[in-house]
Amino acid sequence: MQEKPILVQMNNGKWELFAHKVRFADKNGEQEVYTSNIAWYEDFANIHDDFEIIEVTNVEYTLEQLERLEEIKEMDLVDTVVNEYVVDGITGKGLEMLVLEKENKELKQLLADLAELVLFGGV
Repeated sequence: MQEKPILVQMNNGKWELFAHKVRFADKNGEQEVYTSNIAWYEDFANIHDDFEIIEVTNVEYTLEQLERLEEIKEMDLVDTVVNEYVVDGITGKGLEMLVLEKENKELKQLLADLAELVLFGGV
């Protein structure tokens, strides 16, 4: 089983998270995969006697993970970079612009708050 599975895939030019984890057994032993297409594994199991689905579970994501996915949904990035950012919040190589945009937004908000404070006599 993978230590750090890839939970994202590009579909029609947009990143999406896999919806299910499938545990199965085949001639190589027990394995697990992440997918949004359970039917493919069910069809495969019906065709091959040495392939058995053990368990299918829904993968749940946090609000933060879903928000990060929205931020980069249409970016042209490598799946490992997208996965690290969406799942763990790690901004590695390829996401420098996203980090700068976030910092710029925060600075603009701080400046606006400071200007409001000064204008209305809070300082």
